[in-house]
Amino acid sequence: VDHAIGSLERPMTDAMLARKFHDQADPVLGASQVEALIQACWGLGQASSVRALVDLARARQ
Repeated sequence: VDHAIGSLERPMTDAMLARKFHDQADPVLGASQVEALIQACWGLGQASSVRALVDLARARQ
């Protein structure tokens, strides 16, 4: 393999990155919470605070 997926030469698409994050985080946070967290990350540049993002990243008891 000359260039792995995710390298500078073969960057992951947003969809690929989201799928990878879902694969890793869904078992801990649940799919709906992970999707909300992804959307919060995409909107981070417009957020006035990171509080919502931090809350979404916290596993529920």
